[in-house]
This record gives sequence, structure tokens and C-alpha cells, in this order.
Amino acid sequence: MRKKMTWILTVLLLLAAMPAVTATSLWSDAGSAATMFSDRKARNVGDTITIIVEEQTSAANRADTNTKKDSNVNMGAGSGFLLKAVGGASNTYGDKYASSGSTSRSNSLTAKITAQVIEVKPNGNLVISGKQTIKVNGEDQKISVTGTVRPEDISPDNTVYSTALADSNVQVNGKGVLASKQKPGLLHRLFGWLF
Repeated sequence: MRKKMTWILTVLLLLAAMPAVTATSLWSDAGSAATMFSDRKARNVGDTITIIVEEQTSAANRADTNTKKDSNVNMGAGSGFLLKAVGGASNTYGDKYASSGSTSRSNSLTAKITAQVIEVKPNGNLVISGKQTIKVNGEDQKISVTGTVRPEDISPDNTVYSTALADSNVQVNGKGVLASKQKPGLLHRLFGWLF
């Protein structure tokens, strides 16, 4: 019996000497309003979101101009001495101008770019901005996207299509050999300015 009592006292002393153990959850969302059953979507400043850029634009413009002007002036001989000596005079003038021009342009852009939330509006909409630089064969291509997105337009995998952005600004700028070859040369620009 004494042995049993010594053993129980030893266990109780060991339990009393141990620090307190607290249970914590394995799930932590760092204070956001999401539940543990929802996917992690961008909702705070600094959060990242993937923008799927799929833009297609086309524009056509045509202008035609036609003008015509005719002018006739006839003077007969008058009754005075000087006018009888000069006789009659006649002048006919005509001017015609015709011009036409048209432009047509079509663009297609497909890209994926990761952006950051830079502002949360009072209504919950997110202002996002992202930039990406790609270098291919010595050509730099810079893509920048900014806009405002509603939280309900963000898909469960934290992506949004560029067509769902309000006040969107999608820019693509290139720099390199190919981009410089698409600009008119100095002489061409000079003649275009002169004539």
C-alpha cells in the first residue's frame, strides 16, 4: 500500500510541476472576415490577385470629302469713252477637291499578371495595380494593369478577368529593335512635317 501511495504522490507532483497546456486552432486567417471554409481571396491592402488579361479591340474610321466651286465674272462694254475702248472682259474660275481616307486597327492581348490591392474603397471594392516586364529576343515588353474590382467578381482561385475591372487601364509598351523599326524614319517624318 505504501508503494502505491508513493507512486500516486510522485505522479501528482510531476503534474503540478508541468506548465499549463492550452489548445490552439491549426487554422488562422490573421484577422480577416473569412471563415475557415472559404478560399483565400484578396480583400486587404497588400494582398495579391492574379489578373487574366483578355482584351480584343477593333476600330475603323472612314472619311470622304468632295468640294466644288465655280465662279464666272462677265463684264460687257460700258457707255463711257474709256470703257468702249477697253471692250468686254470675262473670267471663269473653277476649283474642285476630292479626298478620302480610312484607317482600320485590330488588337488582341492575352496575358496573366499578378497585381496588388493598393486601396480598399468604403463600399468594399478593391483598387488593384500590377506591372510585368517580359524580355523576349532582346525586346522588352512592359504590361501594366490598374482598375477597380468588386469582391464578388474575384473567382475562388483568386483570379479576375480584366473585363471585370471598372476604370481599367491596360497598357502594353515595347522597347527594342522591333519596336524601333515600326516607327517612321527621320527623313520620312521630316517630309511628312514639310508636306
